[in-house]
Parts: sequence; structure tokens; C-alpha cells
Amino acid sequence: MELYHPGAVFPGIVGGIGLLLGLYALGSLDAQFGGVLLIVLGLGLLAAEAFVVSHGLLAGGGMVSFILGSLMLFGGGSPDLRLNIGLIAVTAVCMAAFIAFLLGAVIKARGRPVVTGRESLVGTIGKALTDLRPEGIILAEGERWHAESLEPVTAGQRVVILEVEGLKVKVKKADEG
Repeated sequence: MELYHPGAVFPGIVGGIGLLLGLYALGSLDAQFGGVLLIVLGLGLLAAEAFVVSHGLLAGGGMVSFILGSLMLFGGGSPDLRLNIGLIAVTAVCMAAFIAFLLGAVIKARGRPVVTGRESLVGTIGKALTDLRPEGIILAEGERWHAESLEPVTAGQRVVILEVEGLKVKVKKADEG
């Protein structure tokens, strides 16, 4: 399904995990090698979460693949050589908490206002360095800007930036409140 609809993410994750589990079930992969491949797939999916917008699907698939691979890795043989389930659970919970922390930081960063570029200038307060009749020079954010105003502004008055057009800003008088 992922081949017909690239970027759907979910079919690719389920298909990758299902392919490795199917190869194990058919006897093409032994348990240890299948477990290692599932763990590598899980870590790869967790790493891909940082670069692909999947809204947590890659991280969830990575956690499922990591847990299944860990369970398969030492599944057979004597009970002394088995991996402790508590260790798998603690590792999975720590990884999930770390991924949740990273996703929360990304979501918080996306909600912040723009602080650079021309979008950050709109709405800021500046000071007219020359008379604006209708054009002149203002000082805003520590920079001198060529400005245009629809109403006359005298030097020293505060102005609000309304729009940025190239290297020129359009302004109006700021309210004195």
C-alpha cells in the first residue's frame, strides 16, 4: 500500500514489521536475527521521526518494533538466557518518554510567534528619525528603515510598522497609550 500511496507512513510501518514477522514465522529468519532486524527497524523508525512529519506514527511503530524485537531476541533457549521483561518495559517507557518530550518541544516551538525575517517587523514600534512627509527614515529593532506614511509624522514620534515591502516599511503613528 505504501508503494501506491507514498507518504501514507502507516502502511509502510505495518508492512515493514509484518514482513519481518512473516519471514520469522515462515522459518526464513531465526529468532535472534529477526529480533535484531526488528530492533534496528525500530531504532530507524525512531530516528526518522525527527526528519519526517508523521505526527508520532513513526515513533509508535518504532516502539512496537523495538519491543517485539527485544522479546524475540532472547526468546528461545534456557530461561537463564532470556531477557528480563522488566528491562524491556523500562527501556521502552524511557524511550517513549524521551520521544514524547521531543514531540512536545517541537509542538511548543511551532506555536511561538515569528522572531526573524520580515514577518517579525509587522506590528513593532519604531521611532521616526526624520519627518515622514510621506517618506523618511525610522529606527525599528535597532535598524534604520526607509519608511512611508499615509499621514505626516514628525521626527521623534513613535510609529507602528504595518507592512514590509522589500527594504521599505509602511507605517502609521503609534497611539500614545
